[in-house]
Amino acid sequence: MIIKHINEKEAMAAILEKEQLNNKLWIDEINGNISAIMESAGYDVRSSNILTNITLPELTKLIEANGKWDGDIILADKSGRGYADALKNSLELINDGSRVYVFKLALLPSELMYDVADPKIHYHIRGNKIHYFGKCYEWIVFEKGFSGRFRLKEIELEANEIAS
Repeated sequence: MIIKHINEKEAMAAILEKEQLNNKLWIDEINGNISAIMESAGYDVRSSNILTNITLPELTKLIEANGKWDGDIILADKSGRGYADALKNSLELINDGSRVYVFKLALLPSELMYDVADPKIHYHIRGNKIHYFGKCYEWIVFEKGFSGRFRLKEIELEANEIAS
């Protein structure tokens, strides 16, 4: 059986054609894949894996020590609840008008994040004509201070073929 899929690098390349990100990015992830992709694209990247499990007192100390983060934040490699917690903490760290981006596999639930904040744009990135087969990604844009209905956008890419 042949499965068509896209990878993280292809999905991020498609997003960078659609979205203008701040050149200064804080990327909170486990494996470093997105950080490497963004650094190779010329972004100034700070990497960590702390925004999910940080407590409110630790977050307050982080903000007091560093002030507000003057760039955007990308969250990746989280579980469903982990994304909601990291999103809440990230929105506390950034200035009004700055953005938090969530990059995730489409299989993971998004609803918990919608309880934290209203997304501005929700991209669904998939290989061509394989909506229910293979990997699909989501890129969800949260802008601090935004309230309202989000726009859903589909991005369809020519997918690679692999044997399974």
